[in-house]
Amino acid sequence: MEVDGSRNRITIGSNDYVDLGGTGNTLTEAAGGKDNQVVVTGQNEVVTLSNSDIALQENSSATVNGRNNDITQEGHSTLSGSASGGTLMVWGEDNIATISNASVSLTEGAELQLTGRNDKIVMAGEGELVIKGSAAGTTVNVFGENNQVTMTGGSVMMAEGAELDLAGRGNMITMLGEGELHASDRGQRVQVYGDNNQAWVNGSTVTEHGTADIDLYGTGNALRATSQRADQVRYEAMSYHEYQQLMDSVWAQNEVRKDDTLSQHWRDFRQPALSLDDGMGFVDPLWNSEGVQSQGAQAWLTGNASSPLTSRPLIAASGSSSTSGSSGSSSLFS
Repeated sequence: MEVDGSRNRITIGSNDYVDLGGTGNTLTEAAGGKDNQVVVTGQNEVVTLSNSDIALQENSSATVNGRNNDITQEGHSTLSGSASGGTLMVWGEDNIATISNASVSLTEGAELQLTGRNDKIVMAGEGELVIKGSAAGTTVNVFGENNQVTMTGGSVMMAEGAELDLAGRGNMITMLGEGELHASDRGQRVQVYGDNNQAWVNGSTVTEHGTADIDLYGTGNALRATSQRADQVRYEAMSYHEYQQLMDSVWAQNEVRKDDTLSQHWRDFRQPALSLDDGMGFVDPLWNSEGVQSQGAQAWLTGNASSPLTSRPLIAASGSSSTSGSSGSSSLFS
């Protein structure tokens, strides 16, 4: 179903597909409805669904109410309302979202201003996240380089090798080795595991666990270390190993969600998820000039594309795929 115009009221059941354009339309799911697919291309839409899939296209906006939806934002889009649970996956720049109790993923280079409670967030690198209000109950898992986070009273887990610029007071940060932390505000609590960590903080408490080490810069910090008794060192080593396993699991689950999202071509991503070069200049056989995937693209990818990091097919013949989303480079709120 395609909807255009303004102030239409539409009711759907289950397993329906809706392209919601125009302005100020209201889409509602009938009692017991589920497993619907909605692409939002318009402005100021109102969508009330649960257990369904919703894709906000670039420059779109919607008030979404309901539970346990899988939502995507493509850039310059606004998600408002009382959505709770489910997932939110973000591509591109200047996204705004309100959602609570959800798994939120920022693909590489994505930007998001988030309002919500008890969200579990993954940042893949080169991204910018601003959490409005208190971040109590919210955890941000940071991977890759050049991440920027603004929040107060939240928790951060930095994977091995992660880089983070952090603004806001009273956060708990855990570093797992080879990490780099720059915190502009005081009152942080930094837990350090692994080797070769670096932190620039002021007026904060920093604790080295077991055999961890950190190069600490700044003023007014309290540097502590756990006991070097053999039993305590073993305990801290076990904790470090468990944190590493946890972050490996978080990343793997995030990649599965991303791949599943990219394989759902009904979401109609406007920007190519893959760029290829055959050595003779830019080649993009999958997308036409309008940003629509060409016919036969799935078969072409299956036969030709592989990840340079893993040598696995970027899109398998069936099941999930493994491509990366579009990335942004400009600052979101500067």
